[in-house]
Amino acid sequence: MKTTITQGQIIKTRSTGDHDCIYTIEILSRSANNYAMVKIESQEKPVRRKIHTREDGREFVMAFGRYSMAPAFYAPEPCSQMGGNNE
Repeated sequence: MKTTITQGQIIKTRSTGDHDCIYTIEILSRSANNYAMVKIESQEKPVRRKIHTREDGREFVMAFGRYSMAPAFYAPEPCSQMGGNNE
């Protein structure tokens, strides 16, 4: 199932080194070329970042750049129905 990043989403993730540190971004816009304008909580100016896709179809953004400990912001998974059983 493909989960996509859309305009207006607020996505949070935890730091790799400190579980209590939570980063927040807002997706301001998205282009057809898989690029997004991202507003990072701690910065004034939005930045343009590429939207990557995992093998399972889930999209993510590397808002702080690509380095070994950089946090990845994944598209939220769709909510399942109450109960969670597929009977």
